Amino acid sequence: MTCGSIGWWTIKRHLCLCALLTLMLVGCDAHISDTLAPDAATNVSVSADSTIGQSFVARHAGLQSIDILLATDGAAGDAPLTLHLRSSALPSAPDLRVASLMMRSPAPQTWYHFAFDPIDARNQSYYFFVESRLPVGAMLHGAQLPSSAYRDGALYVAQRAQDGQLSFRASYAAEWVALDLLSFVGQSVLTTLAFVVVFVVPGMALQTFLLPLTAWRARIALAAALSLCVYPLVLLWARVADIALGAWTVVLPVVVASCALTLRAFTQRDVWMRVRIRSDVASLAWWITATLVLSVQLFILRGVDAPMLGDSVQHTVIAQLLLDHGGLFDSWQPYAPYSTLTVHYGFHSAVAAFAWLTRAAILDATLLVGQWINFVAILSLSLLAERVSRNRWAGVGAMLVAGLLSPLPNEYLNWGRYPQLLGQALVPAACWLTWRMFDGVAHKRIGLSVVAALVFAGTLLAYYRMPHYVALLVILLVGAYALRARSHWRALIEPLLMLSGAGLVALALMLPWLLHIRGGNLAESVEFGVTQGSTLDAVRNEYQIFTSLDQYVPLALVLAATLVTLYALWRRHRAVLIVALWCIGIALLPASRLLRVPGANNLQGFAIIISLYMPISVSVGYGVDRLLDAATQLNRVWLVSALTVFSLLALFGARQQLSAVKPDNRILAPADLRAMQWIDANVSRDAQFLVDGFLIYGGTSAVGSDGGWWLPMIAHRRNTMPPQYALLSERPNDVRFNDWIVELVTQLRKVGVSTREGVALLCNNHITHVYVGEEQGRIGIPPPQPMLHLADLENSLAFTTIYRQDKVGVFALNESDCR
Repeated sequence: MTCGSIGWWTIKRHLCLCALLTLMLVGCDAHISDTLAPDAATNVSVSADSTIGQSFVARHAGLQSIDILLATDGAAGDAPLTLHLRSSALPSAPDLRVASLMMRSPAPQTWYHFAFDPIDARNQSYYFFVESRLPVGAMLHGAQLPSSAYRDGALYVAQRAQDGQLSFRASYAAEWVALDLLSFVGQSVLTTLAFVVVFVVPGMALQTFLLPLTAWRARIALAAALSLCVYPLVLLWARVADIALGAWTVVLPVVVASCALTLRAFTQRDVWMRVRIRSDVASLAWWITATLVLSVQLFILRGVDAPMLGDSVQHTVIAQLLLDHGGLFDSWQPYAPYSTLTVHYGFHSAVAAFAWLTRAAILDATLLVGQWINFVAILSLSLLAERVSRNRWAGVGAMLVAGLLSPLPNEYLNWGRYPQLLGQALVPAACWLTWRMFDGVAHKRIGLSVVAALVFAGTLLAYYRMPHYVALLVILLVGAYALRARSHWRALIEPLLMLSGAGLVALALMLPWLLHIRGGNLAESVEFGVTQGSTLDAVRNEYQIFTSLDQYVPLALVLAATLVTLYALWRRHRAVLIVALWCIGIALLPASRLLRVPGANNLQGFAIIISLYMPISVSVGYGVDRLLDAATQLNRVWLVSALTVFSLLALFGARQQLSAVKPDNRILAPADLRAMQWIDANVSRDAQFLVDGFLIYGGTSAVGSDGGWWLPMIAHRRNTMPPQYALLSERPNDVRFNDWIVELVTQLRKVGVSTREGVALLCNNHITHVYVGEEQGRIGIPPPQPMLHLADLENSLAFTTIYRQDKVGVFALNESDCR
């Protein structure tokens, strides 16, 4: 029995209602109060002539009241207690709101409610303090919590930041929160339209003319992947022509593609009429699931102030340098003293394209484009899953698994590993195109080869490790089709010729870049892996991470993929078995070091394990397809029940993904942003800052561990920690610079910054200032021990405190100590 025979309109209405319920329940996650509960609190006490306060970030709109847990003792009497709300704790900051109430002394600990007119406050930093006119001898007590109890502020006593937090509640007007959510919906629609213009339109034109497809799902998924390949190639060939295109990098492809599509629509209407907009349940479910996935990914950015973890530093810097230079560059100045660019730049070109067209700030552009690529990675998996199953439900199932039920790829937001994410967005598309060649496409062979060449080239420029994944599937496809066509081996000639042609065109497109990176650190690393190989112990160490597989791919999904594979084996479904072998092959890639495969020495176990969600999602998508297809064959009750389970899983997954952001991975906090604005306005341009960091890779390199790493980008001041890509892969202006960085961190961690030896090191290395970030040098995996300590620097006579807000400290090294 088919969907049409049981009344597909009824099923469609049921699916829409389930989707609406899902969106409503997900949207209700916005709270209208933030509470810093007083569990295990101690008292912080101030006299009647002093003040007590707290800095915080309002995460919702319509801040209308603040409740503080207070008590009094000592002299008896009544007096007004006044709360002052300001934008910061700087003395020059004016009052934004003032609220007063009467307080009695003595009084037991209770909540005091300060109400004021609502203020449009979402994601804004604020500071409040209370002052009292209690009788002389009375004491005001606040409930003090550990510093770790709250990440976006600090306790203040007498206008000075303390190592702790004040117990408080911030409440928001419900109508303001609702309006803010509506505003978010409107902004999301505009953002999505910008995504479509920048990252769908160019690819849509290419695949319309080169590889016409009939299903809109496939058209959009392939167009999104193709568009991400366009901009790095445009930048590369503009460099060959010695042209700095700047904003024309994105304007030209978008305008040309738009004109071509418009002309095509008017001159060949029959072509567009053949593009099917299906009204069946599976297609509707695909669109609803895609909308839900993208909505969740945009929603979770509401509480993220900047790209997370250390990888985000280098990616944002490279994107900004593309904007600064109007295209590809060699010099990393003014952000770092390096003079080459040899690392992959596909993600950074996408960020630059989006920023050029929308004028978005670089931090916002990096986050938004990262989430869009996250979405494209899921779309590409749905495309590949539909080919494996040859049914639309498989694509919906793969999207459900990768977009809502699996922590990956959404976890990439917490890591900032955006180039690898871009590679994983293109690999399924590259695999789909390769598979299509072996399917014996009867027309547009040249177009298919050209489209495949563009995606192959874009995959390499996105992430240098990704060609291994595609090559592995190509080998499996060749083997599988060779076995099937033993007696008709000539049938393999055509797909192999198409594949070879696509590879040659891709090589030609990338040739200028391959020549450019020849002789660089990356090329030397690949050569070393081929000539020297790797030891068995080194390979074994790479597989230690696989003991933590369940942290990256839920065991339930692994079990489901295993059962699906066994079912496919029973039914002799070769495509699913190829995906299963592909998954095993990906897991074995680190072992290819023993065979001295080029580039295999750069395939770390962690990079492999966080890629396994791709074949697992495709396999489970096939399982979802089989279950729903079986339900369809029974009757309406079974199908409605299956769709209800699907909707509940989507709801469950969406709510789980809303908590995907890990605050512990934040490296640049709102307090850092405020401090860097102050530095930009008040500190000399030739200042050089010491920032916190620690050694990695056996002490051969170093990375930053708090917001100080961002100083060159945000405050436009030099620091002692360059972006990791530059330190590992690029040529410094001074050949001794890399060794100097590592040696400086090594020595300062050994002797301490505030000791006589530490001060001498700073003086000898022309360091003028020290920056301690909001995260106190503790951001890393695993968290490192801080090198810089606020208390030591504040108590040292060699340093002068010039800025101290929240947990951020800026210290100037006294010149007299250097003399």
